Amino acid sequence: MSTHSWIDIAIASVLFALNTIAFLTYGYDKWRAIRDANKSHSERINEKTLHKYMLFAPLGSALGMLIWRHKTSKWSFKWRAILFFILGALLYIALFAALTYATNHFL
Repeated sequence: MSTHSWIDIAIASVLFALNTIAFLTYGYDKWRAIRDANKSHSERINEKTLHKYMLFAPLGSALGMLIWRHKTSKWSFKWRAILFFILGALLYIALFAALTYATNHFL
């Protein structure tokens, strides 16, 4: 197996794990929201943390929002999530472009 394929597999594995964690984080926060709906204090996940997941794991976060129907009615969260999703997708495109260039020219 060439160096290219090992690098590709490693990066794909990390991105898959990160997106899976993001998806599960949205589900966990939805579960906490339902479970602790009538309590004055609940240990929910900070919205800034969810936005960071949307930036670095856009697919898992978007699927988490849609499948768990979490934060989908809150417009102030949704427009930021859309922005972070677009930025995250652009970040992934830039990462793959840079890696493709590097592996084709330096390895």
